[in-house]
Amino acid sequence: MAESQNSKYKGIPKVLYPQVRQQIAERSGALKKAISEQEKMLTSAAGDFEVATSKIQAGIDELRGHLNEANDDLSYINKQDK
Repeated sequence: MAESQNSKYKGIPKVLYPQVRQQIAERSGALKKAISEQEKMLTSAAGDFEVATSKIQAGIDELRGHLNEANDDLSYINKQDK
């Protein structure tokens, strides 16, 4: 990352650099931790979504099986009624 000419730290006394450096390092660490936690949550949510999708699809497949059976039953009755 290129050094900004208009940094918000421009003009601060060099004596404050160690304190500012520490604060920036802490902020950076907190941000990295938050990003890591969010990425873990995203991965976990994706897994949960896949499980939920799979369960929903299984339910749809079962309903389609029942619908096919109902259609077959209706076809049989309609043929017998002629």
